[in-house]
Amino acid sequence: MIRFFAPLLAVLLLFSCCKSNEKAYQVAFEKMKEKDNELVKMEQADLLADTSEKLIKRTTPINLKIKESVTVVSGNIKNLSRFNIVLKNFINHTNAKSLYDRMVKEGHPAVLVQNNKQEYRVIVESCKYEFDADRIAKELKNTWPDVWILVRY
Repeated sequence: MIRFFAPLLAVLLLFSCCKSNEKAYQVAFEKMKEKDNELVKMEQADLLADTSEKLIKRTTPINLKIKESVTVVSGNIKNLSRFNIVLKNFINHTNAKSLYDRMVKEGHPAVLVQNNKQEYRVIVESCKYEFDADRIAKELKNTWPDVWILVRY
């Protein structure tokens, strides 16, 4: 009989020692829950940042338009119109002339103009209609981030 009770006692003792600890599971569950909450908060923050960035882009004007009277320094005055796409502004004539020459070599009907404040503008395109000027400026914005529209009066 001892042969029967000894193994039974050993098996009962073994199973009683290997009982799962509910507290350990609870702690692990709480940690996972906290990590999950942190991930959700981070995703919400990213979504909020993306949304606010899109709103800022939507509310800021795509193209800056400035009304200004200018005189032609280099180029043909016939290449100017009411709406003119300015690639870049310069204070230094040499730098402005260099960009103007580069645009002419690339085949653009470029014009170098100067305003009454002695600032130089390199105009690369001109349009009769504002819609066309907006479209062209938007296309050029990728390669020339300083692009804006000069409205002649």
